[in-house]
This record gives sequence, structure tokens and C-alpha cells, in this order.
Amino acid sequence: MVMEFPDNVLNLDGHQNNGAQLKQFIQRHSMLKQQDLSIAMVVTSREVLSAFSQLVPCVGCRRSVERLFSQLVESGNPALEPLTVGPKGVLSVTRSCMTDAKKLYTLFYVHG
Repeated sequence: MVMEFPDNVLNLDGHQNNGAQLKQFIQRHSMLKQQDLSIAMVVTSREVLSAFSQLVPCVGCRRSVERLFSQLVESGNPALEPLTVGPKGVLSVTRSCMTDAKKLYTLFYVHG
């Protein structure tokens, strides 16, 4: 399976957004320290696999998603960018997305 996202997937232009909600998100984002952001944006492989078991009811589909996740952990391929999968199976967000409040808002509220 091949999937491609446009380069501007995290661009707010062209997406409907709630201006007040965006402003509030940016204010709260600016209150966090970089270290706090880094910690908040990490999900362990155990949590990811647990979410798969709850969100993907078909056993065959779930095994396929788990296999894809394992392959991404082993290969280090940035196929899910702006999400990253570390060598220990830690799922996170790229630093450039994490530090840009508008990109993070787009990821969570527009695409999430």
C-alpha cells in the first residue's frame, strides 16, 4: 500500500478553523517549556499497541497495522512524518512541528 500526503498537509490555509480556538491553543502552547512539550508529545510502544487493540476491531487489520509499526521501528523510515517512530518504538512528533503551534494545532484539531 502506498499513501502520499501533500507537502502542505500541516498548513492551516485552505482548512476551516476556529479562530478563537486557534488563538487559545497558541497561548497555551507558548506557556509550555520545550522540555514539557517534548515529554507531552511522547507515546510508548506499549500505549500504541494498546490503542491498536481498542481502535482496530478486525484482528487481521490490527496485525497488519502492528506489523507496519514494527517495520517502522526497525527501519527508522520517516513514513509518518510529522510523526516519528524511534528505535525503541517511541512515537513522537517532529521537533519542527512540536515547536510550531499552528502546525501542532493543525495536526491535532484539523487532521486529528
